[in-house]
Amino acid sequence: MHRTGEFLRRILVGLVLVGGCLSVKANAATTKVYWADWFSDTIQRADPDGTNKESLVTGLDDPTGLAIDDQAGKIYWANRMTGQVQRANLDGSDVEVVSHVSPGDSDALVEDVALDPAGDTLYCTYTTVGDYNNTFGRVCQMNTDGSGVEDLVTFSGNVGDIAVDPADDKLYWDVGVIESADQNGGNRQELFSSDLQCNGITLDAASDTLYWTNNWGTRIEAGNTDGTGRTTLVTTLDSEFDDIDAPEALAVDPNAGKMYWTDIDVTRGDYGIYRADTDGENAEYIAYAYNARGVGAGPVPEPASLTLLAVGAIGLVGRRRRRC
Repeated sequence: MHRTGEFLRRILVGLVLVGGCLSVKANAATTKVYWADWFSDTIQRADPDGTNKESLVTGLDDPTGLAIDDQAGKIYWANRMTGQVQRANLDGSDVEVVSHVSPGDSDALVEDVALDPAGDTLYCTYTTVGDYNNTFGRVCQMNTDGSGVEDLVTFSGNVGDIAVDPADDKLYWDVGVIESADQNGGNRQELFSSDLQCNGITLDAASDTLYWTNNWGTRIEAGNTDGTGRTTLVTTLDSEFDDIDAPEALAVDPNAGKMYWTDIDVTRGDYGIYRADTDGENAEYIAYAYNARGVGAGPVPEPASLTLLAVGAIGLVGRRRRRC
């Protein structure tokens, strides 16, 4: 189990960014930051600066990673202790179970979820415990209606966050190090591994850039999806919170030039949601969340004078990651 990182990463922050495109005379969409809070068993959201915080869904069981489908107006999350993926409308209404990640295995612990909206496909990471308490991590896929659950990859050990890039037919996940594979689970490759204890990843597909939290040196880093160009973005904060202590899940909003992550201020013992520019500048604390495990950003369409059409989404998720 990974010290504060485990606790945090349960503070999963699976981040998802969504940019909106409205039809003629429709008002622009308002962006919200969403997160799953493991301690209060809720899904919450706030404005990008942390104001107007509200609880959308309550009474969950250890919610973790998030994924947002702005086209369908849905938010998905991993309900870790039940092994289920659930979803609701972006306002928190119509909560429903999509599927169990491993039907028949009541001990499966789901960690994170990523969405391919065009393919109507969800990708999930989950952990099971075998003989002699050996831990196995798995990546599975399912249709967004919950059918077609299928394991793609099995690991010896734990697995954390997952991100998907349908345009390049790629999946990315963290198993302490960062790996990639085709969407069918084949062609598995290690991308980044040295001086790395990865707790969460997210993807800006448009720029072929991966972002991750690294508890080896407590920093936020980025690199190209081909495994090159690794760089450190954030190590300290421009606020009363002096340092990054144990960053976990994260997400990026390329349209706004922002990234969000979950972290803990060790001195105060407070968990929270943080943000910075995608180049690492202007890092700051924005909202209190006792144990946020997933974070994402998505649209909240405002009333339009005419019909509101197609919102485009930039998916990413990042999420929190747990260690058994």
